[in-house]
Amino acid sequence: MDTKNNLQQEEAFYEKFAVPPAPIKKEEIDYSYTEELKAETRKIKDLLNFKMTNQFQVLQMITHTNNHHNNRIKANEFLDYNRYTDILPYKHSVVKISGSTQVDQYINANYINNPFKDKAYIATQGPIPNTISSFWRMIWEQKTNLIIMLCKEFEQNKVKCDKYWPSQGQILQEGDLQVQFLSQQKNAQQNIIERQFILKYKNEQRQVSQVHWEGWPDHGVPESRDYGVLENLVQRVVNQIEQSKIPVVHCSAGVGRTGTLLALSNIYMTLKYHQVKKTPIDQIELNVLDIVRRLREQRMIMVQMDNQLNLVYEITKTFIRKMFKF
Repeated sequence: MDTKNNLQQEEAFYEKFAVPPAPIKKEEIDYSYTEELKAETRKIKDLLNFKMTNQFQVLQMITHTNNHHNNRIKANEFLDYNRYTDILPYKHSVVKISGSTQVDQYINANYINNPFKDKAYIATQGPIPNTISSFWRMIWEQKTNLIIMLCKEFEQNKVKCDKYWPSQGQILQEGDLQVQFLSQQKNAQQNIIERQFILKYKNEQRQVSQVHWEGWPDHGVPESRDYGVLENLVQRVVNQIEQSKIPVVHCSAGVGRTGTLLALSNIYMTLKYHQVKKTPIDQIELNVLDIVRRLREQRMIMVQMDNQLNLVYEITKTFIRKMFKF
């Protein structure tokens, strides 16, 4: 698709909405600290000079409550299917896959809403050996054609994600579902590997892309020189939403790096709406903290670290400057 058609498709997506919708419909998990959250609503021009103070502490207080804890899937029910026993999906947003038993239907993954669509993304853990089959079943059943992987297989001498894809010349067979390696392209400068696979199930087949970025450390943030890579990944994810696809994003636990990317995707789409609608700049407001808070209502501790929240603010400033020519 050429650039002109891309732009027309993009504008058509946002033109459908007469007013900016709320980031998410009311969740099943209660939250408080509403006054603190309201105070975080800022004009986009004011965000350009914003410096974080206690925002991460407020976020932690709002999203670490008994209600949140009690809404998690019980670890002992699916003990062998979680990479980390303390990172569990919430019941109300958990992705269910086909299967005859509860165990067969389980995967440590949550649907994540965005400002324009419920269940827009899926955030999940890096597969472990006995969840590779369920991971690919989820990809097939959700008709996903883009996987974003934000971790290395090994970090700090620990397995962070098991290799769930076939190598060149290999075929991965999981029941009736077959995953066939198609091609691979490396960008050494950006630490990105993009792989293409063919998924076959009975008489159907689809192509799936996996974008694997190895330049983002666990519990950390990318080097500033790599911010452009992150911005490009946000646009890849957003393009999927605009085409009514459900991208799947994972790191190791599926909360820190994954949450940061999805927070930026929601912020980007909110700003893009105002750009397409030509909203006067002095009327555009954004509440970054509440956007992250709402992600945490769907999957626990999304944007896990204070440095990751700070990164969200910094990349948001870049989006504002580029879109609105500050």
